[in-house]
Amino acid sequence: MKKIFFLAGVLLTINGIAQAQLDQTKWKGRILVPDEADGWLVFKKDTLEVFVSNGNSLLETMAYTLVRDTLMLKKISGKSSCEASAVGKYKWAMNADNLLVTPISDDCEARYKAWVNQPFVRQKD
Repeated sequence: MKKIFFLAGVLLTINGIAQAQLDQTKWKGRILVPDEADGWLVFKKDTLEVFVSNGNSLLETMAYTLVRDTLMLKKISGKSSCEASAVGKYKWAMNADNLLVTPISDDCEARYKAWVNQPFVRQKD
């Protein structure tokens, strides 16, 4: 029983560390909305804001959670056709100043199709 609690604690710590890696970061890359455009991902403690244009036009606000290498997204508000209950699962990988987000599955087709297979680059303000 102690081993189960220990393992659960380790997993929660790992997930917390991963979430902290993205907290308060900003990334620039390309997204399809529906045409390819510059996009910015702004991660906060537990929300992700997606901006387009010159970084000042808010497209979407989503709640996010990280479980190991999986980023889970759920719409809070925004301009997409995604239902608030639609959950998206994405593989994420961060390497130095690059963030690659790869769709795994998503209940919202528009969000699933928005990702370009190119890394986002960390923006330091």
